[in-house]
Amino acid sequence: MEIGSITTIAIFGLIGLLFLFGFLRGLRKGLWKSLMDLGFVILCLIISILVAKGITNTYVDLEKFEELLLTVKEKLSGDIATTIDSLLEYVEQGRENPEMAKAVLAIPMALITPIIFILVHILLGIIIKIPKLIIERLIVGKNGGPSYRGGNRLAGGFIGGLRNALFIVILLIPIVGYITFAGNTIDTVISATATEPQLASAQQSQGDDGTVEELQSIMDEVINPIRNSPAVKVINGMGGKLVFNSLTTKNVEDVKISVTSEVDGFAKLYANIIVISEESPENYGDRQKTSINNIKTILNEGEFLPFVSAEVLSIVSEKWLNGEPAFGIEKIEVGEEYEELFDGILRSLSNTNSDNIKEDVGTIANLMVTCIDQGVFVELSKEEPDPLKLATNEVLLESIFAEAYKNVRLRPIIGYIPDILVNVIGENFADEGDTTPKPDHIDINTLTEAQIRADAATIAQVISKVMTFIESTENLDSADENAFIVNADLGSLGAAIDMLRGSSLLGNSSEYILTVLLNSDMVSDLGFVSSDLIAKLTDKSTKFENILVSAQKLAVMAISLSKEGINEDNYEEALKFMITEMTPEAADTLKAAISTDTLKDFGMSEDEADTMSNTINSVIDGISSATQNMTEEQVEKEIEAITTIVNTMKDVSSSSSADIEHVFGGEDSVTGMTAEDLVDTVLSSEIVSNAIISAGKTQGDEKVEDPYGIAGSLSEADKSTAENAIKDYFENNSTGGAEDNALKEKLDAVANILGMDSSAWFN
Repeated sequence: MEIGSITTIAIFGLIGLLFLFGFLRGLRKGLWKSLMDLGFVILCLIISILVAKGITNTYVDLEKFEELLLTVKEKLSGDIATTIDSLLEYVEQGRENPEMAKAVLAIPMALITPIIFILVHILLGIIIKIPKLIIERLIVGKNGGPSYRGGNRLAGGFIGGLRNALFIVILLIPIVGYITFAGNTIDTVISATATEPQLASAQQSQGDDGTVEELQSIMDEVINPIRNSPAVKVINGMGGKLVFNSLTTKNVEDVKISVTSEVDGFAKLYANIIVISEESPENYGDRQKTSINNIKTILNEGEFLPFVSAEVLSIVSEKWLNGEPAFGIEKIEVGEEYEELFDGILRSLSNTNSDNIKEDVGTIANLMVTCIDQGVFVELSKEEPDPLKLATNEVLLESIFAEAYKNVRLRPIIGYIPDILVNVIGENFADEGDTTPKPDHIDINTLTEAQIRADAATIAQVISKVMTFIESTENLDSADENAFIVNADLGSLGAAIDMLRGSSLLGNSSEYILTVLLNSDMVSDLGFVSSDLIAKLTDKSTKFENILVSAQKLAVMAISLSKEGINEDNYEEALKFMITEMTPEAADTLKAAISTDTLKDFGMSEDEADTMSNTINSVIDGISSATQNMTEEQVEKEIEAITTIVNTMKDVSSSSSADIEHVFGGEDSVTGMTAEDLVDTVLSSEIVSNAIISAGKTQGDEKVEDPYGIAGSLSEADKSTAENAIKDYFENNSTGGAEDNALKEKLDAVANILGMDSSAWFN
């Protein structure tokens, strides 16, 4: 006969036998006395529950528990005394963190409460006999109460039998409860083997041969038959489960800890951890994702684990923030650039409680599932993992950022990412004495989840573009000094900078980073980066992709011309290239680079440098404008005009005044052109006319007389011819409207570059 049947027969037999004795006793005592007996049993049940829980609740307090241990230690010796010494040491450590110590003490105290309950119930049954007899005599009387007839005697017998049955059931409740509790717990531990047969072999490899099999054997042969026997089910169904759960539940710091559910949770947690731990991360799949989600659910439903975990995190964080060791462990040392981030994390964790730690676990679980789906563990398990492959995974970064953002307590940590970048750049590139103000720490709550998701995608794309740029430089010919300019993918680098500057999270940091880099020795050693250029490059409206692409094209052309030398064959080609390829962004940057200070470094006087800077910048402006607005025919016309003017200036400046009879007039003149031809050519070109207007002014718009020093090369006849040509042009092209003012400005500029004053010519 199996043990389950024996249990059922024994329990039902015992209950039946005691019911019979109670029935006979009830027949003799009558209805009212039997009812009194039943009432006292129920009263003892209630008092026993309260007293048993009260006793164990008392010893959840550290001081009381220490007194109990000391009392027991005085009466015992040997191994038990040694064990008590260990417990006393725990009490001493627990004084640092009494809330957590109480939570830990609550588990063993809850487990022994049913035993205390049995002892208290038996003791009460003995103690209460005399008070019960007195109360019976006062209330019921000597003869058993009113209407002491046969029917009442029969009812008394039934009540008496019920009283005895209830008494034995009450004593069996803890035993049945422990068996059911043990069975549920072991069931949970070994349940994973039903769907995970490899766990047995995994445990064997760890030296636990047969552990699962032995547990299963105990369950099959002993616990399951007893747990599933009708007698045990009846006792549990009659309120035994409710009473046992009540006895094994403790309240600690307003947290309700139920041992039956918590230990069951421990077992389930263990089973799910096995599924995760016994598999290599690169092989994680649906089974592990299910276990991760199960762990999240278990911790969300429990109270003890979240409470203790929250206390540990809170204590460690507070101690480390105060520079103190926690549980004997010193604060983890991190690099100076990461200190602020680490302290920010600690500040967040110092406010950990049972509720928000559940949210944290949920966040971590979701991130784990995302990492499995996106192949993070597969990549990291490789012999030579490529972390940049993960960093450029937009879906992965977006999921990580979004999950972190949803967790209100951990969300501020995202805001420290810009701080880390700023600190790293500052430490490695900022020159000594650099005064570039660091951006304020960003309040992450000012950003929306949509912005955070977009930023995650932006960061992935930025890293991808930077890698594209780096890869383009890896195989450059080191023997070719121009290889970088010609072959590097500067467009990808520029696009990365532009995207980073447009980021909600990193935009302000990118401005600081860019400013520090541009002001560093690394850049200043290049020799052409002026303060004006730095100001232009750090302007938020500047588009680096356009600048770098245009600059690269122009540089490639310049390199080509420098190798061939500028001649009649390639001059117009180069000029046309300049006009068609110069974007506004490149023009602005180039102008900022060709400043007065820059030209002075090449040996020019301040006046010469100022004039030349204005002229060059004006030409660049014109070229930029031509790029945007001119037709092919207009471009050809501009090239012709510029070439004519350049040749004219070159011919005049290269001839001494003694060799010059006429600057204008025909074939015998230096230029080979008439004054009318010069005026027509200058005025037909937007680029040239704007350039000569600019050349005749300082940066403060003050007039510069004879900016190119040509006046000394002109004879009186040349001057007269030029004056007439300018006046005739005005007379032939004047409309009598507002447009005449612009025309006068251009003609004044033509006169000025020839060293003549035209202020009274058009009145």
